Amino acid sequence: MRHFLTTLLVLATAITAQAYDYPYLALQTTSGTVTQVATESLSLTISGTQLKATNSEGTQTFTLSELSCMYFVASATGIDTIDLNQAGPVEVSTLTGASVGRYESLSAACSTLPAGVYIVQTKSNTLKIAVQ
Repeated sequence: MRHFLTTLLVLATAITAQAYDYPYLALQTTSGTVTQVATESLSLTISGTQLKATNSEGTQTFTLSELSCMYFVASATGIDTIDLNQAGPVEVSTLTGASVGRYESLSAACSTLPAGVYIVQTKSNTLKIAVQ
């Protein structure tokens, strides 16, 4: 019993340490709905078949059997700000995979592309961008 409690304490500490790196905890249901909860002052409590997530914004209750996963996220919307002045060439494609062209920078691509959603490949990663 003592070993179990020690292991549980270590796991709780590890989860708490991860929460400080991310401002939101996403809870996904089996139907695919994702609810994000701010991790600041977050307390998770399991009571019977319910998970209660309480923070400074209030309490949300989830049925455990309907949760498929929980994970930490960096932004509430899933949309991150990117640096348009990234150095290096970029390859731009439509969502269907048709090549739009190669540009000297992300800024150059965004200034010439018509409004729409595009896939941009840089030397280090692949992004989905919306040009307005």
